[in-house]
Amino acid sequence: LYKLRDKAMKDEINALSTAEERGIKKGLEQGVKQGLEQGMEQGIKKGLEQGKMERNMEIALNLIKNGLEDDLISATTGLDLDSILKLRKESF
Repeated sequence: LYKLRDKAMKDEINALSTAEERGIKKGLEQGVKQGLEQGMEQGIKKGLEQGKMERNMEIALNLIKNGLEDDLISATTGLDLDSILKLRKESF
């Protein structure tokens, strides 16, 4: 009887341990997957924003070279006046 109880307890402990390990593994896999998805989304969003900013800077530089006023360049590109003034200084 003692051996049966002992074996049953060991089997239960092993089953719980195995279930816990599977749960941890599954949780880690899901966490990694979710983290990668969020990282990709954030990376894409940041890349698009950076590309848009670079394009607006290029447009502003061309508008500066064509003699447009800073307020019109700002309205056209969405850049603030400080950024336009900085571009103006760097381009000459």
